[in-house]
Amino acid sequence: YGLYNSSTNVGGRATAGWYDVDKSVGFTPIRPTSVTLAGTGTQSAATNALGMVEFLNCSTVIVNGVFSSKYTNYKILISNVLGTVSAGANLYFRLAAGGTQESNGVYYWVGAYQQNNNASGNLGGAPGTEATIGYSGSYSWGLSTVDVCNPFISGYHTSFYANGMGTVGSGTIIRSESSGDCVSNAQFDGFAIFVGGGLTRGKIQVLGWNE
Repeated sequence: YGLYNSSTNVGGRATAGWYDVDKSVGFTPIRPTSVTLAGTGTQSAATNALGMVEFLNCSTVIVNGVFSSKYTNYKILISNVLGTVSAGANLYFRLAAGGTQESNGVYYWVGAYQQNNNASGNLGGAPGTEATIGYSGSYSWGLSTVDVCNPFISGYHTSFYANGMGTVGSGTIIRSESSGDCVSNAQFDGFAIFVGGGLTRGKIQVLGWNE
C-alpha cells in the first residue's frame, strides 16, 4: 500500500489517501504461475523476472495464472512466432481455467486481413471453438497483440480484440485484426495459443491494467 498526495501522485488518484498499489493505473507486467506446452519432440519454455515467456517446439502454449482480480483488462503481446506448418495457417486463441482450455463453441468473432499484393478477405466464427488472432507459416509471424477485458470476472462475457502483422509463404506480408466475445460466464485465469502443425518458437508477455 502507498499514500499518494493528490497533487503529485503518479497513480492518477483524485484525492490523497491509502490505495492498494496493485490497483494503480498503467500497464504492469505479470509473471505466469506456470506454462504448459503440448506437442511432440523436445519442448521448452522459460519465464524471466518480468513474466516474458519464451517457448520452443510445441503445438500449443497455455499460459496459466495471469488473470486475477487485480486487473480488469489485459494486453497480451505475442512476438517472434515461427510456425512449422504451410504458409497461411491460422494462429488461434482460447481462454483457459486451471490449465484447461475452453474449447466449447462459445467464441463469437469477426475479422479481416490484408496482404501486400492487395488481396484481402473476411474471417469469422459464430460460434467457434477458438478465435483466430493471426497467421503463422514458414516465416516469422512478427508481432500480434490481444486486448482482453473481464476474463476473471465470473458471470460476464470476456471481450477480446487482436491486431498483428507478419510474413508467411515466400515473404508475403499480411496484416489482420479480429474482435469478439467468449460467451461463457466462467472465470478464466489464463489462455492458450496454438497452430495446427506446431510452433517452432515464440515469445509471450502479459500486461495488466485498470482504468
